[in-house]
Amino acid sequence: MQPRPWKRDFLELRTLVSVCTGGFQEKRTRHGSYKIAEPEKALLDWIYLQRLEGLRVVLDELNLKVTDKSKLPKYASNYPIPVQQTLHSALFDKEQLPERRNPAEKEPRVK
Repeated sequence: MQPRPWKRDFLELRTLVSVCTGGFQEKRTRHGSYKIAEPEKALLDWIYLQRLEGLRVVLDELNLKVTDKSKLPKYASNYPIPVQQTLHSALFDKEQLPERRNPAEKEPRVK
C-alpha cells in the first residue's frame, strides 16, 4: 500500500543555532517529558526563521500582551542583531500607536 500524500502544508522541524537556547518549560507526562517554548522564545524563534528564509516579518496582528516584556530583552540578546531590531521596532511601534476608536462613537464634549 502506497502512503497517501499530504493535502495540506507539512510540518518542518528545524534546529536553531546553539546560542538561541533557553526559554523552555519542561512538561512531564506519564510517558516522559518534553520541553515547550515560552511565548517569548516562540516569538523570537519565529522572527529568526522568517528572516532566515528572507520572508517579511509581519507583527501587526500578533497579540504581544501574552508575552512577558521583561523576558524578551534577555532572550533576544542571544539572537542576531537583526532579530533584536525587529523585536524592538515591533514593541515600540505598537506602544506608540494611538488606540483605535470606533467611528460610531461620538467625540467627547469639551467644555
